[in-house]
Amino acid sequence: DTKSHYKEKNKDRQKRDDKAEQFRSTKQHSIKRKIKISSKSKKIAIQGLFFVGSFFIIWLFATISRIFNLAGAADPFPIQLIDATLVPLQGFLNFCIYIKPRLMTYRRKNPTIGFWRSLRNVLLNTEQNR
Repeated sequence: DTKSHYKEKNKDRQKRDDKAEQFRSTKQHSIKRKIKISSKSKKIAIQGLFFVGSFFIIWLFATISRIFNLAGAADPFPIQLIDATLVPLQGFLNFCIYIKPRLMTYRRKNPTIGFWRSLRNVLLNTEQNR
């Protein structure tokens, strides 16, 4: 009778341990999934910050120049030069920021290919890029 009682107790303990292990496994999977989602969200947030940061840097000097004009003072030549250089480059900088994730992924998958060839392959969307 006591043997059956111990066997029954061991079965209950085993069931409880199995459920606990299943819970831990599910929880670990959930945590890994959250980390993966968090990592992707973080990459998207950084990408957005690059766009916003480039916008602010580009238009900072144009804004300073306009403030000088509103104040009736002549804006300094270096401010004019930076303004005249950066504003036309806005599209190019946006393009560079836009293409960066694809280029980084391509370079990670093809570490032996150089930067310029990688850039060309990403831009032309060659067969190697797929």
